[in-house]
Amino acid sequence: MYIYDEKNNAWVALRKTQAYKRKRRLARDYWIAALLVMALLPLGAIIFLTFLMTFLTLTFLDESLYHFHEGEL
Repeated sequence: MYIYDEKNNAWVALRKTQAYKRKRRLARDYWIAALLVMALLPLGAIIFLTFLMTFLTLTFLDESLYHFHEGEL
């Protein structure tokens, strides 16, 4: 997915913005915490938590407004 940077008059890949990278690192940290909790849970709870984390990660990374500010690209 691309977003338009009006200041530089260019299309930029969403994955290259600092805001998206920051959110991706945060999602990774939550996954690590969930994996540590999963080590203590039975199989049914692990499957449920995996689906829940997948859903939350996808919605967290997808439903965002990204703005360009100086130094963010």
